[in-house]
Formats: sequence, structure tokens, C-alpha cells
Amino acid sequence: MNLRFNIIFEENMGKVLIAGLFFWIFSISVLLRSQSIDKTKIAADYYQYLNQGQYNEIERLLSDSIKLMAGEYTVTDSKAKFKNYYQWDSVFSPNYHIISMDNKNDTVFASIEKFCKRIEFLYKKPLTVKQMFVFDNALINKIISIEDASTDWEFWMKNKNKLIRYIKTNHPEIADFENFQNKEYGERYLKAIKLYYNEK
Repeated sequence: MNLRFNIIFEENMGKVLIAGLFFWIFSISVLLRSQSIDKTKIAADYYQYLNQGQYNEIERLLSDSIKLMAGEYTVTDSKAKFKNYYQWDSVFSPNYHIISMDNKNDTVFASIEKFCKRIEFLYKKPLTVKQMFVFDNALINKIISIEDASTDWEFWMKNKNKLIRYIKTNHPEIADFENFQNKEYGERYLKAIKLYYNEK
């Protein structure tokens, strides 16, 4: 009886040791893979694909629960909502220029200039934005925009309110142009800007 118990015990211990060894090897490989990934390049690729309008390439860089955040405010919290935001933003033909990038403990901090037709109307010059990229292994999990202290938001809001008042008075059918961030409302927003320029 004891002999049989010892044999069974040794067989089970062998299985446990083998399973433990495989788990250890898997953990080490994941750790090494994480360490070998150039997260700064992933963030740089993200901006490059934005400029090129290659959404499929952007999507490959994102986790399923991708969050775009402006400070503590969550703009999107899924790939589907991110795609809506991307389509809205693309309407204005944006261009992103990287000023600097820094990787600190696998979190990438980027300083960029963004310019598009919307920013041209509201701010008259490129908008400087600081963004923080948080990763889940090799995928971007969060992009957090941090307000730049030099931005003149009073000037921005003055131009925005001027546009809103003009459209409400003269083209009420698209007065809700800023209510949503998707392709349809992006096109309404751009139409509002064009109407303002053409009729003023």
C-alpha cells in the first residue's frame, strides 16, 4: 500500500514540477518580450498612421479597451468608440508633428503639435498637446492628453462661441454640429466652418 502511494505521489509531484516549469518559462518569455518591445516606436507609429489615414494599422496598435482621455475625462473606452472619434477627427484633415518623446518605465510621454481645419478656425495656429501612452504588454491601453499651460483657451472659446452663435442664427438645421464626435457630426462641424467663412 505504501509503495503504491509513493509511486502515485511521485508521479503527481512530477506533473506539478513540469507544470510549474512551463509556467515559469512562459512568465519569463512574457517578461522578456515586454522588455524587448520598443514602446516609443509604437507611439511614433500611431502618429504616423494618423497622418497617413491608415485606420487598420492604428487598430493593430490598440487594446480592445482603448481609452482616450483628456485629463480625467474619458473620450472613448472601446475600439468602436475610438473609431467614431477617429472618423470625426479625420474629417478636419489633421496633421500631427512630434516634438519630443520620452519613455519612462514603459510609459511614453509625447509632446506634439496638431493642426487641422478645426484648429485653424478656433486657434489660428498649431495646438501643442502633451500625451501619455499607457500600455498593456505591446498594445496601447490609454492615451491621456495633458493640457499645455501655454494654450490660450480663452481665445479658443471666443472663436468657438462666435461660430456657434452664427450657425444658430443663420443655419439652425446644423446647430447641433458639436453634439457628437462621429463622421456625420464632423462633417456638420466642417460645413459650419465653411459657411461662416463663405458668408462673412
